Amino acid sequence: MKKKDWYQVDNLANVFLSTVTPRDTRTLRISCTLKEPIIPDVLYESLKETVTLLPQFHVQIHRGLFWHYIEEADTVPEIHEECRRICPLLYEVGDYSKPHYEVTYYKNRINFDLFHAISDGTGAIEFVNFLVFNYLKRLYPETVNNSIVPDIVPEKEKTEDSYKYYYEKETEAPKNSGNAFHPKSLKLPFDQLQFFEVHMPASEIIKRAKKTGVSVTSYISTTLIMAMINNMERPSSSKPITLALPVNLRNYYPSKSLRNFFNNISLSYQPTGKETFDEVAHAFDKMLKDELVPEKIKAHMNHFQKLQQNFGIRIAPLFIKQPGLRLAVWADNKNVSSVVSNLGSIKLPKEMGEHVDYYSLFCSSQNMFFCCNTFKDNMVIGITNPYARTDVIRDFVRGFSKDGVPVRLYSSEVVK
Repeated sequence: MKKKDWYQVDNLANVFLSTVTPRDTRTLRISCTLKEPIIPDVLYESLKETVTLLPQFHVQIHRGLFWHYIEEADTVPEIHEECRRICPLLYEVGDYSKPHYEVTYYKNRINFDLFHAISDGTGAIEFVNFLVFNYLKRLYPETVNNSIVPDIVPEKEKTEDSYKYYYEKETEAPKNSGNAFHPKSLKLPFDQLQFFEVHMPASEIIKRAKKTGVSVTSYISTTLIMAMINNMERPSSSKPITLALPVNLRNYYPSKSLRNFFNNISLSYQPTGKETFDEVAHAFDKMLKDELVPEKIKAHMNHFQKLQQNFGIRIAPLFIKQPGLRLAVWADNKNVSSVVSNLGSIKLPKEMGEHVDYYSLFCSSQNMFFCCNTFKDNMVIGITNPYARTDVIRDFVRGFSKDGVPVRLYSSEVVK
């Protein structure tokens, strides 16, 4: 990206820009924990090199009359030891003093917090992997060097708006699932979120998913559904449990863009109070497989992009469009019990991987949000919780323990 080149934000970024709140900052975090303490000076030099390789992350978002646009930032922000909450506020209207990301460290861990309008989890992981590579090659140049890094994707492809590029007009709109179950609990005070980190052996989760006859995503999602059912007063008369699952559209289109390129699919289960784990797992797994066919994924993507292609919406000023987006997102949040995002297995060259312990992912949210990833045999689930009560999360973790999976749980503090 040449200095002061600019481009329009994508459709999904418009949603994030319209709905930032002190609680839901629309920030995601990718953390990589190494096997040795972080050296701050080396990390900062590594960050400066990384933003030259991936300049589309080193940007500022400006507000125009009809749309927001992205422009290259001038300075690389200083790194510092972690001192704020996970997923801090990184976008404020009119603040052009810094880019919309933050790199911090704590003991062995490197944290990358990113405003979600810039990229999605797949793009953020790529940034972190390059950051870790540039860090390790300064410490271990004999083994970690440019010979083990794949070619950098051309800049034009990395900054492509793939929603617009692959949009097709003629598709059937997906159906809305209606209002969903939410835990009976007040939200945490002072716009707080509480974060939990669940560690489990990936091999044990895979073994139990295979035994049940479902995918790993379905096994984890079913454990969450059963935890929610445990916390219903009358399951048979309750609203359905609806989980939103982000789908990486790069698996369906030949896109190499590092901007946002995902869609959510929503799967609903109506409890009876008499269901077994296996019954729910097989029902959920079938729904998931039915939704992941290319035709339905294409319909979801096209329906979402169709709004931005509408001429009336395109010519409407931002001060008119944004309240409408806020209302639409507020209504959509009522239709979702929780989000379960499984980014799958993170793979590194052997020379890098021997220095890395695990990854963890989090995303700010108005509802509960579960981010799963696997590195080697380390499965980590990062949980975002806006509620004062943690009964569902307690029963979610217990579900794995009762199934014989070794579990370690960590949590952040909240102000009472």
